[in-house]
Amino acid sequence: MLKIGPLKQMSPNTSAKLQPIDQGVIHSYKSHYRKIMLIKMLEAMDNGPDFSVSLLDAVNFIHLAWQEVSKETIANCFKHV
Repeated sequence: MLKIGPLKQMSPNTSAKLQPIDQGVIHSYKSHYRKIMLIKMLEAMDNGPDFSVSLLDAVNFIHLAWQEVSKETIANCFKHV
């Protein structure tokens, strides 16, 4: 039979130290996503006043933004932990 000990409370901000992806990868991804969105908004301004993003557009933006996150960024986030 497996015996599990008492749960221990983690100190504040522990997750950021234990999860390196929270430190730089998400920041990098979000900045690339915002850049793509801004470019699309500026392109839409040239074509008219309306700007809308479909679900397919959003998924494509996510894919493009993730491709822009470099291997070096991911590796460096794990090195700094």
